[in-house]
Amino acid sequence: MDWLFIDSELETFAGAMPFLPATALALAYIKDYGDSLIGGEIAVHAAMGFSRQSSFSSGRRCVRATQAALELKPQAILRDNRAPIWPTDCVGSISHSNRIAAAAMSKSVIGVGVDIERQGRVHKKLWPSVFSETEIAWLTDVSSVYADVMFSAKEAGYKAIFPHGRRFIGFHDARIELDLSQQQFRIRYLGDHKPNRLLDSGIGYWHRADDHVLTIFVLE
Repeated sequence: MDWLFIDSELETFAGAMPFLPATALALAYIKDYGDSLIGGEIAVHAAMGFSRQSSFSSGRRCVRATQAALELKPQAILRDNRAPIWPTDCVGSISHSNRIAAAAMSKSVIGVGVDIERQGRVHKKLWPSVFSETEIAWLTDVSSVYADVMFSAKEAGYKAIFPHGRRFIGFHDARIELDLSQQQFRIRYLGDHKPNRLLDSGIGYWHRADDHVLTIFVLE
């Protein structure tokens, strides 16, 4: 997997992630990247408020970097009900916190999801809304510091599976199982939508840096 850092300070994220052929992941600090937008992205950007413009254009700046790294034609990534529409020759995912944007694209896997979150964002009062009783018990027994990893893992998994399942997955429809020694995770789908069972065959990875946690989930 090619790591692409629009801002060199973000190189601290280059951790123990998987080797994936024909796959790229780019990171950038949130700022105005309006000059990186192409096609229909320009009109979408113009209709947004200033803060949303910055996060949107930063995500698309990361997309441009991954497209170049994979020798793909620069194509606008538009949205359908807020989900990015990816070209037929690749899969991809975009995420951002209030400070960092990320995008992943691949020509070698059938699904990829990326998510980036500020550490400490998932407070205990939110746990019943986003975690199952089993997950809460695990966090209570092991360490609450992994709450942000588990939340981010669910987000990454949802982004990877949505193009296949095309159905919303509630937080309680997926259970995260962390392997702390390998910094890997699995997702167990608990719902009844058959296409989403593909989640069970995927594998995810996480890495902490710059007061954030970055997760990537892959369906091969």
